[in-house]
Amino acid sequence: MAQLLDTLEQRGLVSRVPLPADRRKNRVSLTEAGQDILARDHLVREELDGEYLSPVDAGGRAAFRAALHAIIEHHQSSPPTT
Repeated sequence: MAQLLDTLEQRGLVSRVPLPADRRKNRVSLTEAGQDILARDHLVREELDGEYLSPVDAGGRAAFRAALHAIIEHHQSSPPTT
């Protein structure tokens, strides 16, 4: 989780502010750039659902998304094989 937050922070998508009561903890917030990307992602997903995935029922859409997330997770967490 910390590595993901580091990456998002380096890209300017989130900010971390230590909590005054416990400086070991941080409040994580989306930056304006992060909010913009999230909004665009939502619009793209809606467009995909409406246009490209319309022949697939809700269960199929959920399975498709789960498979894509699994593929992405796998490739982000393991080094490429060549």
